[in-house]
Amino acid sequence: LFIPVAGTALNDPGAVAEDNCGEVDLVPDCTAVDLNMNGNYTCIYTATDEAGNESTAMRNIVVVGLTATPDELNFDLVGLGSTASLPLTITNTGDASLLVVARVGANDPEFSVPTDTIEVPANSSTEIDVSFSPPSINVFTGVVEILLNGTDTVVASSRLVGSGTQPQNEGEGEGECEGEGEGEGEGEGEGEGEGEGE
Repeated sequence: LFIPVAGTALNDPGAVAEDNCGEVDLVPDCTAVDLNMNGNYTCIYTATDEAGNESTAMRNIVVVGLTATPDELNFDLVGLGSTASLPLTITNTGDASLLVVARVGANDPEFSVPTDTIEVPANSSTEIDVSFSPPSINVFTGVVEILLNGTDTVVASSRLVGSGTQPQNEGEGEGECEGEGEGEGEGEGEGEGEGEGE
C-alpha cells in the first residue's frame, strides 16, 4: 500500500480470513506505521479461529511525502535543432531525507531529465532541469515521473508538452551605397609681351 503524502490518514484496505470450521477473529495491527515519517512500514493481520489456531499476514506500507510542481511543464515553441529547459521542483514534506530518480517514458525521447540519483532533504525542495529537443515540426507530450530510488514506485509526476517549429532565421541586412561624382575643369590663359631696348 502506497501513501503518497506524509501526514495523511492511513486508509487500511484490511484483510480477509476464512475458516471452514467456524468463525475467525481477525485483528489488524498498524501501530508501527508513522504517517509523519517517510519510510517502509508493515501492518500485521492476525487471524484466530475458534480452536485457537493463529495465522498472520503482512502488508507493506510506504509513506512518502513528496510532490512535483508545477503539474505541467509547457515548453511552448522550440525551434528544430534547439533545446529548451524548464525547472521542476521536487518537495519533500516528510521528516526524513529521500533518494529519488526521475524518468521520462521510453516513447518520449524528445524529453530528457538527469539520470543521477537525487537526494531531497526532509522538509526541503530540490530543482531539476527537464529538457525538450523537438525532432520535427509537431506537438509532443509526455510525463516525467519521480520514483523512489531502487524501486518502481512512482511517487510524483508532471505532464510535459512542447511544440517543434522551424528555427527563426538569423537577422539579415543588406546595404548598398553607390556614389558617382564627376568634376570637370578647364582653364585657358594667353599672354603676349614685347620689349625693345637700345
